[in-house]
Amino acid sequence: MTLKLSLLHIFKEDPHLVRGVTLFYFTDNSSVYWICISGSSPSPELQKLMEEIRALELELMCILMSIHLPSYILID
Repeated sequence: MTLKLSLLHIFKEDPHLVRGVTLFYFTDNSSVYWICISGSSPSPELQKLMEEIRALELELMCILMSIHLPSYILID
């Protein structure tokens, strides 16, 4: 949900800022990482959320790159 809300915020503020750029999404949640990388989830709720995120990515004309980092690295 954090990723979707972040993309919605960009969309509402100024979508032209990210047009044609790569947005990096750093997460310590390996499940979120794998869902973002694969673009799908067996959970209907997560699948719907992933579809909404991909739609925003297309509307913003940007590329979303998910990167998994363990919690201790994010804290550092």
